[in-house]
Amino acid sequence: MDIVFIFSGLFSAVSTGFIVAMESNLSSDPSDTTNALLKQLVQIGLDNLAEAGTAPADTESTWSPSASAVRIQLVAYSSLSMSLLAASGAVLGKQWLGCYKSNRYGRGSEEGRGKCRQEKPCTCDWRIRTAISSTVNH
Repeated sequence: MDIVFIFSGLFSAVSTGFIVAMESNLSSDPSDTTNALLKQLVQIGLDNLAEAGTAPADTESTWSPSASAVRIQLVAYSSLSMSLLAASGAVLGKQWLGCYKSNRYGRGSEEGRGKCRQEKPCTCDWRIRTAISSTVNH
């Protein structure tokens, strides 16, 4: 279980680094907006109002991210989500195994420990019976 923690932590860190590096592909380049506004200001300064236009230059409305960039980001975010899901599953599994081992090798006679195992005290803490009975159709 500890290897799963280490692997998912390293994988999450690496995939987060790639996500941050690729984030710029999903937004327009701010220098394009600056260049369009500067061009419009120069046209106004040269008294060429017809070419400058009356509306401010808006490059955000014409820009859209490429389909491949969106797909790559989708895969990166889904892999990060699956890695974090695996890590949380490993945490739950490790907690369950710790509870099972403490009850299995607990104190008392062998017969008392056998009865304790038959009662499955960990399932009461996790409300497994309630979850199972709620999923079964009556």
